Amino acid sequence: MILPRWLLFLLAAGLGLGPGCRFSSPDESADYPVGTLPYNLNQPDQKYFLNDDLEEISGLSYYQPHQLACVQDEEGKLFVYDTELKRIVQRVLFGKNGDYEDVAVVDGDVYALRSDGALFRFRPDGQRKAKATELNTPLSVRNDVEGLAYDPSAHRLLLLCKGDAGIGQEKVAGKAVYAYDLASGVFDNSPVRVILPDCPGLLPEKQSKDKGKNQRSAAQRGAAQRKGDRKVDFQPSGLAIHPRSGQLYVIASDGKLLVVLDRDGKVTECVRLNPRLFKQPEGICFAPNGDLFIASEGRDSGGYILGFSAR
Repeated sequence: MILPRWLLFLLAAGLGLGPGCRFSSPDESADYPVGTLPYNLNQPDQKYFLNDDLEEISGLSYYQPHQLACVQDEEGKLFVYDTELKRIVQRVLFGKNGDYEDVAVVDGDVYALRSDGALFRFRPDGQRKAKATELNTPLSVRNDVEGLAYDPSAHRLLLLCKGDAGIGQEKVAGKAVYAYDLASGVFDNSPVRVILPDCPGLLPEKQSKDKGKNQRSAAQRGAAQRKGDRKVDFQPSGLAIHPRSGQLYVIASDGKLLVVLDRDGKVTECVRLNPRLFKQPEGICFAPNGDLFIASEGRDSGGYILGFSAR
């Protein structure tokens, strides 16, 4: 018998898994070191369950106190989620259906990113429908643009490519981050960051097709660690700039990684995410006080947002 989602939600609430709960399952928190990060990624301080509108949440951004701006990868709609009320408080139609991957909020303007590189700017202004202006970029479907973030230090938007890193016929190794200058409206055709995760000791999580277990034995994994195996699956899905340190946090759904870069673009942390907690991490953002939010599609159980307070 298949239970309706509303009944599953009530059952989860009755088991202490309702919105805002703190996870404490030992299976979910075991053996996932977080390096020197100021967050315990094994222990969310909050978990916000999302309704069907955001089952396929693909990006989020800080909107205003206790509110997050969210998009999903099917409709041209902005969803404002209130973390105190634990529900969507506003829906704004801004465009046609499409594969929208991320969102950024800058001085009241909302920028929505489509996977083909198209940017849309609009102001919600408390309305249910907003007129959006499309901003041109040279990116295309080949680039599979997944992440969008505001860089306050240079008043620009950062666009993260999951697909081809180069524009046109240009070849670039790694994963590229491009910039769109908000003051001039000019897109920089040269990447401002090229990410090549250097992750010594972090091994690929290769799963066998039949049993879903790691194909390497403990001895093989130990030998690979001693040899410095650095080949990891890194397919980025979102990025955000820490409001205090200025570090760039890049999250990867495929590969379940969080990579942190300093202001010079050097990788300082490469952390494996627990797949039981982060089923399909798609979006990442920070509140001004440094609180971290990571959005994940829930696959069969609905989307959710994890909240982490700085340690």
